[in-house]
Amino acid sequence: MIGSPFQSDQPLIIERSCLMRFHDHAKSALPHEAAALLTGYDHHITDLVPIEVMATPETFSLSPQLLLQELHKICERKQEWIGLIHSHPTMPPIPSSADTTGWHYPMLSYWILSLAAEPAEVALYRWIENSWRNYPYEVK
Repeated sequence: MIGSPFQSDQPLIIERSCLMRFHDHAKSALPHEAAALLTGYDHHITDLVPIEVMATPETFSLSPQLLLQELHKICERKQEWIGLIHSHPTMPPIPSSADTTGWHYPMLSYWILSLAAEPAEVALYRWIENSWRNYPYEVK
């Protein structure tokens, strides 16, 4: 159920359709942040699950109950939870202190889509040794 996207040194792969769907989801949530669970296999993200969050323009939090429900559905579809993507409506795609405090899954990928400029910017991070590190990815 929980994936290991960083097991190899290969860049993560995300389907263009996933980014496009999340961009639309994030725009519809403005002025608040939006989030989605990223699913797939190994280091390849093939789908996303928009998830309802408690959000403000600067922060979001996941409901533990809702997260467990969505993870159960991911498991039923025989997919893996590869990571999380969320939006920054007015800030660059750099993890905030709230992002750091709220992230409890260092084995998973952490994506930020910034809507602060056009076109939107996307960044991928990995939590290593108590700090965020940019990680390479490819859009397919």
